[in-house]
Amino acid sequence: DALSRCCSNTSAEAQERCAEETSETESAVVKFFEKRFAYFILAHRIKIIVIFAGISAYMFSRLPLLEAEKEEPQMLPTEHPINQYMDVMSNKFLRGGGLFNTQVELIFGFDKVPIDSE
Repeated sequence: DALSRCCSNTSAEAQERCAEETSETESAVVKFFEKRFAYFILAHRIKIIVIFAGISAYMFSRLPLLEAEKEEPQMLPTEHPINQYMDVMSNKFLRGGGLFNTQVELIFGFDKVPIDSE
């Protein structure tokens, strides 16, 4: 409230006082970005644009060398129970459109005999 009351006065002296009061309450990060970083960007804007355009041109020139993956990525090893289940279900059982659905319970854990296998 005091800040808005201070900044609402338009006289030059009041504006200076308001600027001093607001600069005291600003954090170091705000001061850095408003005072140093912004002026650095404005002073070197042509160089920054040229560097950005150069990097972009190099990256676009490398695009034709990219290749798509030929195989599905392996999230789990082939001997993992989930991968074995998916392999059996996709190769051994008929899927979709059938009269009967196969109910499968997948149980795996750290012990040789799972707790909830009944």
